[in-house]
Amino acid sequence: MKKIIFILTFFSIVISSCKKEENKVKQTRLKTYTHVYYTRIPTSSYKYIIEYNSSNKISKVITEINDALYQTQYCIYNSSNQLDSIIEKMHQEL
Repeated sequence: MKKIIFILTFFSIVISSCKKEENKVKQTRLKTYTHVYYTRIPTSSYKYIIEYNSSNKISKVITEINDALYQTQYCIYNSSNQLDSIIEKMHQEL
């Protein structure tokens, strides 16, 4: 009886030690992207603000140039959660 208990204990330790560890990579989403565009006279700073919907897909991209609202792009999805269209609204002339 002791041999059976020993063997079962041994196998349970071996099995538990052989379990593969899962290394989950945490995915991060880009929320903002800033690009500084250099010209001869003033520097232009482009900032893109990205918003996501509940399905973790891009719902809106806001573009700011020199901290002024420039344009907004809305992503419209169909019932299958596939991109249907993009609506672009220009807010001001530079």
